[in-house]
Amino acid sequence: MTGETTHRDGLRFVGLPDSGLSRWGPPKSFGFLRQVPWLPIADTELLHLSHFCPIGIVLGETGPSVVALMHGFWHPKGSVDAKGGWSAPYIPMALRSLPFRLSAAAGAVEIAPELIAPGEAVFALHDEDGAPGPEFAQALELLARVRRGASRLAEAAKVLLLAEVLVPLQPLREGGHADVWVVSREAVLALPPRKAAALTVLSNLGFELAGAALFSQRWLDRTRIEAGAARDLSDEVSLLPIVATIEDTVERLMVMDESELFSFEAFVAAETSTDG
Repeated sequence: MTGETTHRDGLRFVGLPDSGLSRWGPPKSFGFLRQVPWLPIADTELLHLSHFCPIGIVLGETGPSVVALMHGFWHPKGSVDAKGGWSAPYIPMALRSLPFRLSAAAGAVEIAPELIAPGEAVFALHDEDGAPGPEFAQALELLARVRRGASRLAEAAKVLLLAEVLVPLQPLREGGHADVWVVSREAVLALPPRKAAALTVLSNLGFELAGAALFSQRWLDRTRIEAGAARDLSDEVSLLPIVATIEDTVERLMVMDESELFSFEAFVAAETSTDG
């Protein structure tokens, strides 16, 4: 028994075996998203989503997560129209896989029964042999892609934590924990060389995340950003696995190229002789 869990947005998810369901259908309306704080995202959709909603970082018990901010408190224009339709050209994978999600801990499949409209349970969960039906299999593949991509983004978010370029947003609820952060443009522009170089680890994903997050702030209510300098959040999460990678990358970037393809000395000598 996987039990029942409730999202902080109020959606009730239960373990798929506990749901008693044999058929399902996708939500017909996304109106519930107006009360959802954020959606998980994958690295492959980061740039797409930065065009349509603010990108933030949530510090949770298992580490940082990169998310698309949904709630009108932070994202006043919203991504849902008056009829409950998704208004942006790109639909996040987390939405395309609803009413399913993977549990945060074990990765078991959970389902939100209330998102299945009455009379719209048109797809079988499993075929006669017990294998996932084609539509359910597609949802499972989307969930797996989000999980893999979110894991890569989480590592990039750790780079931003170490670089000290994050500032908090006002909490969604009065007295709530300030666990949503965004990238500070001022902090990024003020990065010293070694910290700036650290953003290039993980195939440049840290730098890409910082850039996409800043670009996405056109959709953010910037009055929700708490005043003050970017904070050192390195004590909030274990960063040890990535420190060695950053140190190695910075060390390599800081070494002058000594290959035969380019001679710095010859270049300087040529410039000197040209000047007379």
